[in-house]
Amino acid sequence: MDTLKEDVEKAEAGDLAAFGRLISRYQDAVYGVGVAVLGSFHDAQDMAQETFVQAWRELKSLRDPEKFPGWLCRIARNRCLDLLRKRPEKTLPHDAADTVVSSSTEPPPILEASERRDAVLQAIGRLSEPLRVPTTLFYINGYSEKDVSRMMERPVGTIKRRLHDARQQLRKELMNMVESELKDSRPGPQLADHVLRRIRQVRVRVSRGQAQFLMLTDSGGRSFPIIIGGYEARALQPWLAGAASAEALDIHTACVRALKTFGCPVAKVTVSELKAATFYALLKVKSREGAVEIDCRPSDALNFAVRAKAPIFAENSVVEQCMLKDKDGRPMSPEASWRNYQAGGLVSTFRNLSEILKTLSRDPENTAARQALVGFQPVKPPKVKPSEKAAGVFVIRRVAGLKPAEIERLADWAGKCAGTKLEGVAAGLSGAVYLMQRQPKSQEEAIPLLEKARKLQPEDKRIAFDLATAYAMKGRTEDALSVLPKEEYAAARSCENFRTLWHDARFRAAVGNPEEARRNDFVCAQLYFGCPPSAGPISPQKDVMKWPEPQLRKDVRKLGKLGRAHTRRIEQLLGHGRLLGVILAAGRFRETENRQRLILGTELDSAAVLELDPMDFVNIDRALQQFRAPRPMTNESFCNVLRAASIQIEAVVLTKGGRNGIKAALVASRDGRREAIMLDGPAALSIAFEARRPVLVAETLAERLYLKDKTGEPLSTKAVIGRLCTK
Repeated sequence: MDTLKEDVEKAEAGDLAAFGRLISRYQDAVYGVGVAVLGSFHDAQDMAQETFVQAWRELKSLRDPEKFPGWLCRIARNRCLDLLRKRPEKTLPHDAADTVVSSSTEPPPILEASERRDAVLQAIGRLSEPLRVPTTLFYINGYSEKDVSRMMERPVGTIKRRLHDARQQLRKELMNMVESELKDSRPGPQLADHVLRRIRQVRVRVSRGQAQFLMLTDSGGRSFPIIIGGYEARALQPWLAGAASAEALDIHTACVRALKTFGCPVAKVTVSELKAATFYALLKVKSREGAVEIDCRPSDALNFAVRAKAPIFAENSVVEQCMLKDKDGRPMSPEASWRNYQAGGLVSTFRNLSEILKTLSRDPENTAARQALVGFQPVKPPKVKPSEKAAGVFVIRRVAGLKPAEIERLADWAGKCAGTKLEGVAAGLSGAVYLMQRQPKSQEEAIPLLEKARKLQPEDKRIAFDLATAYAMKGRTEDALSVLPKEEYAAARSCENFRTLWHDARFRAAVGNPEEARRNDFVCAQLYFGCPPSAGPISPQKDVMKWPEPQLRKDVRKLGKLGRAHTRRIEQLLGHGRLLGVILAAGRFRETENRQRLILGTELDSAAVLELDPMDFVNIDRALQQFRAPRPMTNESFCNVLRAASIQIEAVVLTKGGRNGIKAALVASRDGRREAIMLDGPAALSIAFEARRPVLVAETLAERLYLKDKTGEPLSTKAVIGRLCTK
């Protein structure tokens, strides 16, 4: 009993290993209850899994750990009764539906395995209801009468009497067969594995509106957010709402469909790591050769998982680091977390400055900790329940500022870091915080700290940005301009720190005219940009590398070409007419409308022109230019997943167009088998360019897309590029 109490208390605190021991100890009992009540070995297995999942979720409601066996069996019995109520009337149990044996109490001398199981079920079923459960519990695992008494929450004398009555009703030979069959049918260790797998899964919610984020909640009710892009959030929403179709043509659905077609399903997704405020995820794919894991952004990995109905997990270290807490430091309830985060926007999981400084000491590039240095302001969720009134979160305000006492503590921390590898980081962050105070004295104090940080970490461009800002705000224009190399001026404009320098002709000549709406913005690079020191200048999109600028790119990219024999095989596969090879592609920004043009030059020396949405065009152009982001983009993840599953992309075929845009087929093969996976045209093109695979276009579609002269004849590819790429 001491061991039982210890395991229950540990499990209640979230220890899955302790709960696994409880499953192993009582799984036969729960299964035995299912056999006795449901009359089915198969249904009892399923019921046992559901019982332990429910027990894990409700474990905190158990006041006395020593009453765990009876509490658990009570849950099992209630689940059995719920299943019986849902069964159609006048139907036999699952395992007894095929074979009905004699009702005689004499056991047949020789029985096949299936008949033997049915005979045992019928023998148990003929016992009166009060005798079934104690009989199965007593004989299934060798539980003692005292054990059965605790499980059934009945006196030991009652259990002894019921077991005696059961033996009187069943002759010795039949009782021996019941005992033997019950022991042979026990679940085994795999039940605990299945249950633990289930309860480790996380639930996913996705926000709506401009601030897109995912809220992940683990089996212990701990919730943590992940910021994602609007595209990925919109892709997730219909699937989480149950309103999406498996026949959808988006890139995530097409990837899952391709894996399923070739027998390589998605097995699971794990949010595996958090480094420098960037989440990492692993996508596991099964195949005949074995399972393989692929690195993905969580936004893509979760999109794959929900479409494949695969389980989602999160490493405990990630959950512990990121979970939202109430003001007492306890995990906030899932509903309170959801409402708080929606209400507050950018939420800090840090309760005080000490937690921030400890985190920075362990991980100097932790963006959440850097941003939290700006200041705190507690808020309460709207429309909270009475029980949640005490819940609060710390919301980061853009220019809230730390209190004087907290600034002193920050200065003390910076002093303690002197002579360590954190000296430059601490000096830079302290200087940035002083700069944020917007007071002449604080800004004056910021300069020596930032100069020290610049000397210790000359490669960190964020420090250069902040130091140039401090110089500019004190009227030291020459010093400010000297800190920033010319190649960083464009990024400096997007950094929004240089409104005083924008009036200087030299600076304006380098960065262009600033947007009036942003002229008075003020942001410190070190507190708001999560760019590691070695990444180079900060781009306008606040990413590690500069994004391509398609509106400035006029060059043409040549594409690979398929042989005619290979093209004919694809024509036969698709049941299509003539397919033309696309031999070059060029992108051009159309400034007069919110659309972009993609030019595809065909082998007939005519150019098909596609009008694309800006986001589709950006994805295609990045793939066309072989742009490499710090983390795999969606089309790159698609190619990585198929490559890991040994699925070869042969070509992409643009098949037809309509009101909803261009449709395409991805032609892929594995082990000599070739299949066509239907998907959206722009997504297919981004995959083809990323994988450097040939592009084909149906001749009938190309005819509709050709740019033509006044006589109706298609213009040459050279003429189209000259016309569209020089304006």
